[in-house]
Amino acid sequence: MPTLNKASQELLASLNRDLQYYAPHTKAQYINHATDYLSWVGSRDWRDKEVVYLYIAKLGKARLAQAHINYLIRGPVGSLFRMEGLRLPVTLPRVMPAVYTPNEALLFKVAEIKEIIRAAMKGTAQEQWLIAVVTTYAPRVREIQRIKEENILREKNVIVIHTVKHNLKRQHLIPEQVSEVLLKYDYPSVSVDFWRDTLYSVIARAGVKRKLKQSFRAIRHTLIEELSYGGMTDEEIYNFTGTLGAYARPLLLRPENDKKVFSVIPWLGAWLD
Repeated sequence: MPTLNKASQELLASLNRDLQYYAPHTKAQYINHATDYLSWVGSRDWRDKEVVYLYIAKLGKARLAQAHINYLIRGPVGSLFRMEGLRLPVTLPRVMPAVYTPNEALLFKVAEIKEIIRAAMKGTAQEQWLIAVVTTYAPRVREIQRIKEENILREKNVIVIHTVKHNLKRQHLIPEQVSEVLLKYDYPSVSVDFWRDTLYSVIARAGVKRKLKQSFRAIRHTLIEELSYGGMTDEEIYNFTGTLGAYARPLLLRPENDKKVFSVIPWLGAWLD
């Protein structure tokens, strides 16, 4: 374990508390990388823009891929800034999806998403609800399990999704394309494994050959990429999904942002075909 000054030790202790709702392996990764950053910073101001850029240069000299550098800065290092209510003071280069990973299984094709929706529309109410939520809001599977009847604010036409990370609340409009599916569902309590099996069953019926890593996260990645290609900014995407490099946490209902998202999602109209 690197030697840290008292201020850095206190900062890490606060970060450890802030990450309490993260998955254990993710929490460990964030703490380890944040420790590396603070150890390298030493007596300098870890919040200084030039210090962060120097650290990025150090990672580049170590021949880390730009995608991995972006992850380290936006994720573990960025968590220090978010915890203090700060934005990252640096701009990171855009990396195309193919550079993030050579495994195309991390993304679905838009045509495949549409086929999955069509298959769900011919299935049970639970299948329709799951696919409507997954393809519209792209929550994590444990976040899907948390959605209950009381999280559907019918008088406001709003869905509330409790996040796994930071234990916050995403609040979103319900678009008309899936309103009937979400509003008429009876919201029974089921397991995470049930939702995984349901997703894989619908994908199979859709005739989509699912690869090993094509699961809920793959749909999430696909939605984010399509919103980006559709012209939405990082901040707009983050305000909807809670992911990417802008760090205003998704606590507030942002109707205009939601409407812009719904106008960009390329498969949403498949619910009305």
